[in-house]
Amino acid sequence: MGPSVGRKSLEQLFDRFTEDLGSIRPEESGTVRCPLCLIQFDKSGLISGDLTEEHIIPGAVGGRKKTLSCKYCNNTHGSQMDSHLAQGMKALRAFEGFGSLDSFVEIAGHKVRADFAIRSGEKGDPLTIRIRGASPSAIEEIKSALSGNQVRGLKANMHLGYADGRFRLALIHAAYLTLFEVLGYRYVLSEGVRHFWTTLSPGSDDQYTTIKALTASISPLSPELPTPTCVFPITAKEFPSSPPLAYLVVLKLTTKPRYYGAILPSEHVAKDNIFEMLRVVSAELAAAPLHVAVRMPTGATSSPGLQTS
Repeated sequence: MGPSVGRKSLEQLFDRFTEDLGSIRPEESGTVRCPLCLIQFDKSGLISGDLTEEHIIPGAVGGRKKTLSCKYCNNTHGSQMDSHLAQGMKALRAFEGFGSLDSFVEIAGHKVRADFAIRSGEKGDPLTIRIRGASPSAIEEIKSALSGNQVRGLKANMHLGYADGRFRLALIHAAYLTLFEVLGYRYVLSEGVRHFWTTLSPGSDDQYTTIKALTASISPLSPELPTPTCVFPITAKEFPSSPPLAYLVVLKLTTKPRYYGAILPSEHVAKDNIFEMLRVVSAELAAAPLHVAVRMPTGATSSPGLQTS
């Protein structure tokens, strides 16, 4: 019996990336490195389970394409980043009228747990509150107050279930894996990129301002991007033919497309002042189109506009 489909796919990723690593580091031929932590593995990592397939964009928000990472990084980033991205998208969809939010509602003198749904459409569409976890007597008193027109208002405390910093860090994580998929080890092994990733990946509170500056929602594209990820190299205005300073990675999430962008450094940039350079690029791109040496998808005619609000 041959290897399973999952094992065969993992072996194909291993073969592809070991060839890539060996081309720039011949002494490491026959091995791969996790693109996130850079720990080195030989093919025995496939058998032990230390090497895994990881979704570039989490499957919970529509991702299908996978790359290679180690088991530890895959599990850790799934709990620390990707879950926040999935929950954040769920909350955004709920505010658009699809789904509901876990909430505590104060109504008629009772504080009860409820599913709070906002219905989209014409003005006047009702809010739907499905109470759960309340006692029968509390439910009867609430129903009586509502039917008697005695309720003048209610207070809802919604549990969104995600942290904005972790949500945005997950976008950077997906963009980083996209660039590994496109550029391989020459990207993740470069000094500037390594400094960038190891500085931001812990997601500490003091890095939130930087993480926020490098991520944003993107206005809908017409026509839609043909792939879930797209890379736009950004070059200096004065030197448009020079190697890129950074990349704008566009990510298409969920079945009803919602686009996000993340700005990451290029492999050509030294680590000195890298974050200052990225902040300048981000500010200029948000204010007015920076000169972008764009590899445009088939049929696309203009570069995306960042919305920083």
